Amino acid sequence: RITMPYWLQFTIFAIIAGLVQYIITYFKEKGKNLATKEDIGEITKEIKSVESQFINKTEKLKNKLVILANAQTDITSMERQAIIEVNKSLFMWIDSVLNIPNVNNSIQINNYINAQNQLYKNVQQDEIVLRLFVKSDKIHNILHKIILAFLKIQAEKQLKCHEIIKINNEIDDIKPETPSKEKREKLQRKIEERKTALENISEKVLEEYTTIAPMINEFREKSKEQIYKILKPEH
Repeated sequence: RITMPYWLQFTIFAIIAGLVQYIITYFKEKGKNLATKEDIGEITKEIKSVESQFINKTEKLKNKLVILANAQTDITSMERQAIIEVNKSLFMWIDSVLNIPNVNNSIQINNYINAQNQLYKNVQQDEIVLRLFVKSDKIHNILHKIILAFLKIQAEKQLKCHEIIKINNEIDDIKPETPSKEKREKLQRKIEERKTALENISEKVLEEYTTIAPMINEFREKSKEQIYKILKPEH
């Protein structure tokens, strides 16, 4: 149901007032004699003409109000969807950064890096849409800080992944031939080196995540608050 705005009520009042004034003027011009059938016919005709114009204008105004209401609904829907999408892409990216690939397989490590980079691009795209539809400096600032923090973790982790790939290549170079004692020892050192590299990056990621976790929780809460604010009807 569309409530008639005050300016439309004022327009109706002005039209009626004008019509009354027209009738008064008409009878003044005719003198103090009683109105004839011709007079009444002319007045009736004028009233119907004004009524028809008023109905047409009212319908046009109602149509405009419907269009504006639909546009507002669409914008509200897109704002809510922007918040949902950026949360989805952000936490998929975070989950990828925190996970550990199979370090024994260089192909899987490369796939892990490529997938991680694509997930980060998704976050960038969703952040652009979020800034377009959501007017909340608090949400934007928290999100930006989270992205910068995890981008740093991702860069450090990917650097370590490339080091592990290099170690894997060295291990593969040792394996083909029948290993001598010297090669077995070298192989064991490389395996230990890979294990140490993995442990170091895992500890560092966990340590840095602990400092970022409160920001992530705050972003979730602010996102929920914004969605509830959008859905809450205005009184």
